[in-house]
Amino acid sequence: MIPSGVAKLVLVGALPAGEQWQCSLWWQSTGAGLWPSDNATADTVLTAMTTGQATWTAMVNALKAGWTAGVNLNRVALYSYPGGGPSAAAVAIHDISPVAGAVVGSLPNQVSRVVTLITGQAGRSHRGRIYVPAQGETMSGNTGHYARDASTLLSALKDWILGNKSSTYLSDGVSGGLLSVVSTSKKNDPEYAGAKTPVVTLRTDNIPDIQRRRANRSTGLVYQNQAL
Repeated sequence: MIPSGVAKLVLVGALPAGEQWQCSLWWQSTGAGLWPSDNATADTVLTAMTTGQATWTAMVNALKAGWTAGVNLNRVALYSYPGGGPSAAAVAIHDISPVAGAVVGSLPNQVSRVVTLITGQAGRSHRGRIYVPAQGETMSGNTGHYARDASTLLSALKDWILGNKSSTYLSDGVSGGLLSVVSTSKKNDPEYAGAKTPVVTLRTDNIPDIQRRRANRSTGLVYQNQAL
């Protein structure tokens, strides 16, 4: 069950062969402000968190530094749960001008750079991850590791996250969004079910990851079978 007082921001984009990628980030209020309960207000908040946020452009430019042509970010969406879940009380979806990659690379669509969201609490339900497309990344020799340092990406993500934290777009005119790890576990243990824990550290490394939905909407998918 989704706890009350949170919202989910989703980034959606395209990959070669018609595939789609997306990642989700959960937010809670920095104060007493409420997330929207109507679509019109959700639309305003979504703009404030993304294209209206001063740090947005630098953040998406850092994302696309590892993207080839054919990879882009073209949609953002906000799902608001002021009273909890399972269903959102308000939804806003914006098709944005595509932020497109242009570097040369040949890594498969499934390869991603993982960013781990670390909170001040131990345990898997208090830790999150997002997966960023990495088709344009180069590998370092025979190590199987990314050659490019990710400090620019982490710095840009930090600035965007803190920009939302200091913004004043929620109902009390004071609160903004606080990036959090939200547990939607159905366990009865209150430590897990409905936990919403602020993120305190962003961490990434130089190891490729493939924990992303395989062949999401691919137009060139070919299956082959051999009967025994």
